Amino acid sequence: MKKIIVLVTMIAVLTGSMFAQGVPGGFVSPQNAATNGRIRSFADDFIRPDAYQNVKLENWFGFASFASDSRAALGWATKLGEDNSGPLLSLFYTGSALAGVQNSTTTERDGVTYYNPNTQLSGNPSNQIAVLLGLGNMGFRLSLISTYNSINQKDFLWNRQAMIDDDNDPNTPDVPVTITDKYKSYEVGNGLISPQIAWSMTNNLIDGVGIRPWVTLDVGFNNNFSKIQGGGDNNVIINQSANYIRPELQLGLGGITLANKNNWRTSFDFEYRLRLDLYDNEYNDTNGKVAKISGRYRPDNPATPLVNEGILEEYSWMDHRIRPSISTQWNGDKLRLRAKFDLNMTLTSADTAQQTDDNGTLKKNGDVTNAFAFGLNPDLALAAQWQVTEKFFINMGGRLNIDALTITTTDSERYTDGTAVADSKSTTTAFTFRGLSNLLTLGVTLNATDNMFFEVACGVGKDNRLDLFPTTSYSRDASGDLNPSTNNSVLSFANILVGFKF
Repeated sequence: MKKIIVLVTMIAVLTGSMFAQGVPGGFVSPQNAATNGRIRSFADDFIRPDAYQNVKLENWFGFASFASDSRAALGWATKLGEDNSGPLLSLFYTGSALAGVQNSTTTERDGVTYYNPNTQLSGNPSNQIAVLLGLGNMGFRLSLISTYNSINQKDFLWNRQAMIDDDNDPNTPDVPVTITDKYKSYEVGNGLISPQIAWSMTNNLIDGVGIRPWVTLDVGFNNNFSKIQGGGDNNVIINQSANYIRPELQLGLGGITLANKNNWRTSFDFEYRLRLDLYDNEYNDTNGKVAKISGRYRPDNPATPLVNEGILEEYSWMDHRIRPSISTQWNGDKLRLRAKFDLNMTLTSADTAQQTDDNGTLKKNGDVTNAFAFGLNPDLALAAQWQVTEKFFINMGGRLNIDALTITTTDSERYTDGTAVADSKSTTTAFTFRGLSNLLTLGVTLNATDNMFFEVACGVGKDNRLDLFPTTSYSRDASGDLNPSTNNSVLSFANILVGFKF
């Protein structure tokens, strides 16, 4: 009976749809990572709109991932309604909780707040939540990623130290004094806030043929700004303003079966992705007023954030990714093989116009460029799973990624005070071949009991070496010193995941 349960579990994992999107943010199970996404586990499928039905739970499913000592990853799912016969509800969290949230130090004295407006952001937290609702043959998922960190200090004083010449005598040393400045606000923000909604079918539209369409829509709010306001009403200083919104739309066909015979199945799929950046930022014009630019304002010297100087440029960016793919799989009694070939083609455009401000009016000053790039990036992923015993599985993967070609054409023209410079037009075409990278991965899955399983990623050393025990090599640096470098061994384990299903 236990053997039957194990085999049914593996069939559910291995025959589920391979085409829709996983949870955004990059989380994958160790089994998924070890097989380059070709053989997923329940920890992947429970939060996927196309594959949640693979988790054939009776009461609930849960897991905890220990891939990092500074982040948590938790998942839980159950069926709603009486006798667990209703829709599936899945919840997912990964992140660092409050780690990275801005540290704040203020001093309260006699009812007045003292603060240093030179305070910089201490880092970025990273948190993600996702909720999936599975209704019949459709799945809906809402997720939110946040790495946003900010400072928002209102109505404070700053005691800064300065040196002054109190006697107008250049031969005598300056005198240190404390100057108290009054501020109405100091605002700094950095990081991403990105909600996503995802939808997918869970069953093929045409029996024996396939087609399981899916769509995801992300809206990324990317923040990078800093501004400060003193005691007056109009002295707002924009130190930096480079915020943008990036909508991202992805569509997938969901696979068409080309052949299915003797345990071999081959499919064709097609995906499309559209991304574009929308800029709307602030800067100080030559009159000191806050003005708008459909681009970004960057400081000349980030080390002096309270100095009102910077670079103005109108900027827009868009890219399209077209991804046809072929995948094949074979299932034997003890061995399962997977392969997928993606032909990634990207079309990217970026327009930049350097600007200066003239009494509140923006004029082109400097280079105006229009760049268009075509990229070709083939990607081959291979995977195998070997059932060593009734409960123990070895997961293997290989990946060959070829950054084959990028062709970039850039049209450029120079402007002075809003007028094009004669004979300054130029067109540059660049051909870039970056080569290839290959990756070997290894992991194991252990179904410890009927209700509990473990997944781990095994160590693979440099140059894709598989050493039974750790090995150490030495190399000399520029000063002639020997520096040790240790390769992981196959017997080292990381990215551990524990799952439960009842």
